[in-house]
Amino acid sequence: MEIYIRQKCADCHGVGQIRHPLWRKFYEQHPDPVTNEDVRQWFEGHPHPLPDEQIPCSSCNPKGAMRQPGYIEEWVSVKELLELLLGHVR
Repeated sequence: MEIYIRQKCADCHGVGQIRHPLWRKFYEQHPDPVTNEDVRQWFEGHPHPLPDEQIPCSSCNPKGAMRQPGYIEEWVSVKELLELLLGHVR
């Protein structure tokens, strides 16, 4: 037997977007507060144009997906469901 479940995406925490990898790297190297000059200088050294800071989550919001972003929907066996539930209880 299988059950259809819907749960928040672990990667984006239900938002449907994640920080672009280059922005994530930038923030790892630049503690707050960040100035526009910091951003300009750091991204000048990269071959790509300044990317959007937030991009669609590839785990729950792939292009052409017909499901609601931020959630993972799938069929799971009863055994898997019980394992998921027990993992949340512990």
